[in-house]
Order: sequence, then C-alpha cells, then structure tokens
Amino acid sequence: MPRGLKAEGVGDREVPMRFIVHGLHRTGSMSMRTALHQLGFHNCYHMVSVIESLDVDAELWIKALEAKFGDKGEKWTREDWDKLLGQSQACIDLPAALFTLELAEAYPEAKVIVLNRDPEAWYESVLGSVYKTMKPLSVLDMLRSLYCAALDPQHRAWVRFGMALGKYGLPYDHGTEKDKAIAWFKQSYQEVRDAIPVDRRFEFSVKDGFEPLCKFLDVPVPTVKDEKTGKMVTAPFPHVNDRATFTSRISGMQSKKMREATSNLFTMISKTVTLGLLGYGGYMMWKTRLGGRV
Repeated sequence: MPRGLKAEGVGDREVPMRFIVHGLHRTGSMSMRTALHQLGFHNCYHMVSVIESLDVDAELWIKALEAKFGDKGEKWTREDWDKLLGQSQACIDLPAALFTLELAEAYPEAKVIVLNRDPEAWYESVLGSVYKTMKPLSVLDMLRSLYCAALDPQHRAWVRFGMALGKYGLPYDHGTEKDKAIAWFKQSYQEVRDAIPVDRRFEFSVKDGFEPLCKFLDVPVPTVKDEKTGKMVTAPFPHVNDRATFTSRISGMQSKKMREATSNLFTMISKTVTLGLLGYGGYMMWKTRLGGRV
C-alpha cells in the first residue's frame, strides 16, 4: 500500500528492518526485490516505492539527500529513516543505495547484501535505460515535461526529486563521463566492503540463483514442478525489468502523466467556465432585482 494512504503513524516502524541491499540501479535490483517478496520479505523499498508515494516520499528523500550531500540539516536518525522505511523489511535501488552505510548504522540488526554487477555491463545498461529518463533528450521531451509539471503536482514532485537525485547523488553525466560513472560505481561498492564486516555482509549476483541467497537468509529454497520429469526442482530466480521492459514501463508512465495533466487542464477549464457562468448568472439576477433591463 502506498505510504501516502496512511492516515496515522506514518513514522512508526511496523515491521523489522531485515536486509539492506546495496544494489544500485540496473544491477538486477527489481529482480532482487521480486525474489525477496517471493521469499516472504515484504515490503522491499525500491525506486518504484518512491513513485507510488510521491506526495510523501519525494520531499523526504530530498531532505535526506540535502542532509548528506549538501550539508543542509542534521544527520538523519533511525526515527527519520522510519518515516520513509517503516513499512519495509528491506531496501534496494536508488535512492536507498546511496545511504547504505547510514542505514546500516541506523539499523544494526539488519544484514547487508551486496548486489554485484560487472561495471561495464552496468554502465551500458544505464546508458540505454535510466539515463534517458534523467533529463530531457529532445525539445519535445522538455516540452512534455514542462506541460506535465505545470498541470500535475505529482509530476512536479517527481521533477524536484529527480533534480535533487542528479545534483547530490550522481555527481557525473552518465552519457558523457563514462570513466567518472564507473569510478563512482566501483567506489560505492568498495566503501560498503570497507565499512561492513564480512560476518554481516553477503556478496551476491542475480546470476547466482536462489540457493546461496536462501542459505544466507536462512529460508527454504523455493521449488517448482518440472513439467518434463514431474519432480520438484529449484525455482528459477526471477529476471524482470530488462531494458525492453524498463523502456515499455517508462513509456506507459509518461503516457499516464500526459493523460493526468490533460485531465487536470480540462478540469481547470471546466471550473473556470462554471465560475464564469455562475458569476454572470449572479450579475443578471442582481440586475433583475434592481429592475434593470438586459
């Protein structure tokens, strides 16, 4: 359930924080989230969680980014993080992965999973997917974004969040500064390995499958029935949100934003016309009561 729907207790921790996954964008983070949900660990906070609760979470993440990278505000406490993650047993992907060390300190009982991917493969994946959404790549894209921002408060929140994320969390241009991007990626993982002891940390890749992950999590390996042999075998690890799926999903989101913005525009026009008619009607009634002629 989107956190914005909660009427009370938004800042309360409702479930224990079990796992902090240092998995940056395009490292298999959505697949990992799906796997954790499949194993019973709900909810795993992900970028999609931000999108689902933009009216609440976007501003909180902006404050967290400003506090860490912009020296604006005090260091966040566990209570601060609970306002964002109080319904989550795990977290992964941006923006949470920018705060792995802070979250590990805030939740010392949580284990840390390092979700690995080859840096070159990561760079190419981001270049062909996320990078295209970070900033308008054409005049038409810019006009669409401005149109949605002018008419849809949800999109305005998304734009503010995206600008803060780019300014504070991603200190490079992914499309033109490949060396900087890969250096940032490697440094991010090295900082986690240097800070988190081995007995608390688990190195993993989505290519490794369920067995090593389930052993670390101390849960049964999920099984499925093999259609050929009829025997129960280890379930395949979920592989979701590939580049084509990501592109399709983003396109759908953009179309939805355009529809919502246009709907808001027609609502505004309708209200304006209605108010105009009511005002004119009131004026006519006033003239009539004074005995005036039209």
